[in-house]
This record gives sequence, structure tokens and C-alpha cells, in this order.
Amino acid sequence: MRTYDSNKSARINLVLMLALMAGVVMPGGLCAPMDAHAATYYLRGDTTTDLGFDGIATLPNVQSTGNAIPYLGSMLTTAATGSNWRPSSIPAGTATLIDGYTAIYSANAVDISGISSSCAMRSTATDTISFYLYDYNPDTGVKTLMATSATGTAGQTTVAVVPKSWTLSNARVQQNNRIVFRIAKTSGAARTTDRLYYQAATATTGCWVTFTETPAISEFIPPSSSITAPANGSTYTLASASPATISGTAVDDASGSGIASIQVSIDNGATWNDASCSNCPTTGSTTANWTYSWTLPSENIVGHTLKSRATDRASNGETPGAGISVTVDRVRPAVSSTAPVNGATGVPMNSAVTIVWSENVNCANVTTATVAITPAVAWSRTACSGNQAIFTPAGQSANTQYTITAGTGVTDAAGNAMASATAFSYTTSAVASLAQPANITLSGMKTAGPDVSWDSVPGAAQYNIYRSTDGSTWGSAIGSVVDPATSYTDTTAPLSNTTYYWTVTAQNADGESDKTDSVTGRTALLVGFNMVSAPCNASGSTASVFGSWANWSWTWDSTGNTDPDNNGVWNKAGIAPGESTYTWAYNDSTVLTASGAANAVSLNVTLVPGWNLIANHLAAPLTDIGANWLVDGASLSSAVTANIIAGSLSWWNGSTYDTLVISANPVIEPWKGYFILNMDVVNHTLTLQ
Repeated sequence: MRTYDSNKSARINLVLMLALMAGVVMPGGLCAPMDAHAATYYLRGDTTTDLGFDGIATLPNVQSTGNAIPYLGSMLTTAATGSNWRPSSIPAGTATLIDGYTAIYSANAVDISGISSSCAMRSTATDTISFYLYDYNPDTGVKTLMATSATGTAGQTTVAVVPKSWTLSNARVQQNNRIVFRIAKTSGAARTTDRLYYQAATATTGCWVTFTETPAISEFIPPSSSITAPANGSTYTLASASPATISGTAVDDASGSGIASIQVSIDNGATWNDASCSNCPTTGSTTANWTYSWTLPSENIVGHTLKSRATDRASNGETPGAGISVTVDRVRPAVSSTAPVNGATGVPMNSAVTIVWSENVNCANVTTATVAITPAVAWSRTACSGNQAIFTPAGQSANTQYTITAGTGVTDAAGNAMASATAFSYTTSAVASLAQPANITLSGMKTAGPDVSWDSVPGAAQYNIYRSTDGSTWGSAIGSVVDPATSYTDTTAPLSNTTYYWTVTAQNADGESDKTDSVTGRTALLVGFNMVSAPCNASGSTASVFGSWANWSWTWDSTGNTDPDNNGVWNKAGIAPGESTYTWAYNDSTVLTASGAANAVSLNVTLVPGWNLIANHLAAPLTDIGANWLVDGASLSSAVTANIIAGSLSWWNGSTYDTLVISANPVIEPWKGYFILNMDVVNHTLTLQ
């Protein structure tokens, strides 16, 4: 257990606390050092107890009296040759004669400098004596070496003083630790005639150490550090030297104890590593210069946050700041895929060539010089973005192998070049490919379809026309015409007032061309009644909304009747968003048009008991209505399950009602009207969205 003046320590701490709270600046500064003074400590023979040799785990936890140092060594209870000799013998080899330690320091750590030591001894042969100074922690038994002297010698049979002086700067004995002075014989054989000379009546004989001790600064202000290189935002590439040097500075406040150490983290403070400091430990506000060697990892665009933290000699640690950000990109780009693939055959002549790399590339270095084609033809880069580039050849020959080579001139965004050139080859088709028909247009829209026209294609024998409901799924051709005809009238569209897509190909004996970009249109109304709506906020009579042809309309006025053929109201004025109406068309070329502001994405309509006419209020088709449409805030599907709403919608196709089952996820098109059945006896709110 440590022995120290707890009352004195408490008084010191209380004074410091009150001074901090009151903002009082003490003379010389709150953290000003106490006066330095020289002290001489003696190894005194003030005990006759045999404490054993220096093989025990720890020194005895005993405080010295005045400047007398308790010692650890083999002490005789009686003198061998006289009362002035201790110990009785000196062991062979590197052995400790005496460990002595100084008084405890309860309030401050101590800085040590300017040491001299002496020992009076007698030996029958020449021996080498060394002196050591340690910072000793009595709680742990750990002795930290602060300095070792050059050696003194003893080779006399009479008493002789073996003096030695040496210099020590900025050594620190931590608070509550002790200063250990060790004398050791570092050469010579064991001789029972060897004696350490000590004379109890004379304080200046025996063994002693003199040094200047300065109670360390009792400070509370931590130091600061910064990283000066690399710059924030830097990128380490394969061209960067590894290990990379991270460097910076650290400084304590003017009245501080100085910088003791610096650490560096390359992972945002998760782990820390010791940096090398060229002039540590420092004192006061002297700037410390430090470096850290970082072996760069093989990473591909990985960010690192570099931080530093300093600790001063009073053990005040810096709270690290935000640090700086750097990126490590030390992986080379490589070709990951191509189109056409390597070895492809039958590739249409002059087809675009796409190259995809393993990471983003610098498009400035992706050129016709760094990506080449052989045999040479016209060759241009038509697109480059991210990790992909597209090149287009022109003037290729049929049934010919072409090789594309991406060279080492291609670099990633950080400047790392491909490790080696990558080549792939493909073979063009045996005959010249037909071009796609150009300038496809629609006109003369009828109930069963439009007139489709296009430009002629050299070498074409016929043209094939395709129709789709979604613009991506194409079945068999709906018709063909023989060149030089360049138009076709579609008369087979199955539904009126419905959106379709049309495309055309050219064909001859060698094959069929690619499809043109599709065009889209909506078929005309049936002659007679049609269920229609306007996907905009149009107002007025149906005639004013849709045109003079629509001057006769009928809107369902439900009274709970479940038969939509009964109980209607004719010539209702106007059509509201989300509503639909029965409207009469006089011919098969009537295509709905209307103008008005766009409706809100979400729209509420009231469903009265029985049948209700509703519509898609937006210009685009609606899907997944079971989940997206709401009945009183809950999903339409849940209302169907609860038997509040019938499980399907109905649309009049001109001869009968088509059933659209809600659970089958039907497409609800704009411009059409649909029946929905409220099976309850009260109104419900339907949210269209």
C-alpha cells in the first residue's frame, strides 16, 4: 500500500479546483512548474535485516527516511572484516549489488536531469561497476529504465571511490512512483573478498546518487496534432510509393509539459499505431515533427479516414479531430465482358461493339487509339460512361473475322492502367444485313387499327408488320406486303379505344432485319355506345369535352340496382375526374381527345350502393389496383375479401362486357370507363391512384 500525505494532496487538488472555477490565474500560470532543486540520495546501512538479493518480484514498499535510500541486497547482520563493509560478497557476472529507492512523491511526477553517482568499494581484482536509474511503480513492481551510466572500475585492495557522472534529459518519474538507483557489477568473477564500502557515521561515504529533480507540471490542457501530408482528398494509386509516409506536427500549450508521443489511425480511430517523432519528448510549446509509414493495401476505390492524436508528458491525451479523407485505388481495370462475345459468329455487319470493364474508366483514355479494330475499317467511339464504352464500325465485309484489342492505354478513373492488352474476336454474317425500315408512322386510325407506313429498304423483298399491347412483347406478324409497297392497313385490332404498338421489319431470301423502333396509338371508338372517360380535369357536357359527335351520352345513376342495363339517366351534363360515361360515336374513325389540367395523382370518388361508373383519371395506365386503390383507406383487395366490393370490374367492348378480375392485376387504361359494384348498403370512398 502506498504511503503519502493524503491531506496535502487533497489540499493541492482543492486549491487547483477553486482556482479553475473562479478563473484565477496563479503566479506564473496555473500550470507553472515548481522550482527545481538538486538532491543527493545515499545508500545507508540503517538496517541489519537480510532483505535478500535482487531476485524477488518487487522491491519492498517502504518509504525512505529523509535522503537515506532503503536498499535491497545481501546484508550481513555482523561485520565480516569490520563494521564498515557491506555486503559480504559480490556474485559473479552481471549482478546487482544494491537496489535503493527514494522517497515517494504524492502530488507530482518528477523530471530528472543532471546525474552523478559514486560508490566506495574494495576489490582484489579489477571489476566494472555500472550505475542505473529507474522509474519504479511499487504497485506493479515494474521498473522502467531511464538511464544507464558509463562504467566505473574498481581494482584496488584498499578502499577507493569509484565516481561517475553522466547526463540525463527529460526523464520522468511518474506521480506516486519512486526513483530506483541500482549499482551492478557488470564484469569480474565472484570473490568473497570484494566489499562495498559503507561508513554509517559519514553521510558522504558509501554509495550515492546526485541529480536535479523538478516536480513536473500539473497541467490539464491536452496537446494538439495535425496531419500535414497527404492532403485531404488525396488518392493513392499504383503509382504511389508504398509504404506511404504520413507526416504531421504536434504541439503542447506554452506552459505545458511537452509532447511525449503521437499515434496515427488509418481507419477513423478504430485502431491506433505509434508514429515516429524526430524530436520527442519536447517541452512547452516546442513543435514535435512526426511521421508514420503506411503499407498501402491492394484496394479498389476504398476510402480511409486518417487521424492523429498526441499525448503530453503529463499524460494528457488529445481527443482526435475529424482527420482527413484519402482514397486507396491500387487495382487495375480489366475487361469483364464484351458484346459481341469472343468467338461470336453471324454478327450483322457494322454492329455496335460494347466493352464493359471491372470498374469505371477514364473515358478520355478510351479512344480509337487505345481500343483498336483489325482488319482496319472506319471505327468510332459512340458512347463512354462509367465502366462501359461503345464503338461502331463502318464498311465491314461479310463473313470476316474482326479482332478488337483494348490496350494498356486504358486507365481507370484514378489513372491505373490495364495490366495487359485484352483482345476478342467475332465473325460477321455471311451476307449483307438488311437495314431496318425507317420513318414508321401511323395515320387514319380506325376502330380496328391504323394505316402504317415506312421508308423502303434496298434489297428488301417484303415487309412484315407486328402489333403489341405493351411495346416489348411481339408475336407473329399480323400481315406482310411485298416490296415496293411501304404501307399496310391494320384491320384486326381486337379492341376499340385501346392503346397498341406497331413495328415493321424488312425481309429477303437471306433473312429478316431488326424491328424498327415502335410507334404507338389508340384505336378509334366503336360505332354506337362506348364506355369512355377523360384522363384530365375536363369540364362541360360530353359534347363540349369530346366534340360534336358526342352529343348524346348516358351516365349510370345507381339506385342500388345490380343490373347496369336499367335505371339510367340520359344526357347528363359534364364529366368529372374519375367518372366515365356511355357515349355514342357516329363512325369508326372517332378518336377521343380532350383538354384540361392534369388531375392529382390521388383522387377520391364516392361509390353508392350498386353499380358505379369509374375511370382511370391519369394519362398513364394503372396496375396493381388491388393494393394501390383504397376503399375507405384500406386496400381494394381487402374490401373484396370482406364482400364490400365485387371482385371484378366490367368494360363494354361493343357487344358484351369484358370482366377484369381484380386479383389478376388488370391494366386500367385511360380514356375507358369501367363498372364497379358496391355490394354494401352504404356509400364507400374509393381512392384512385
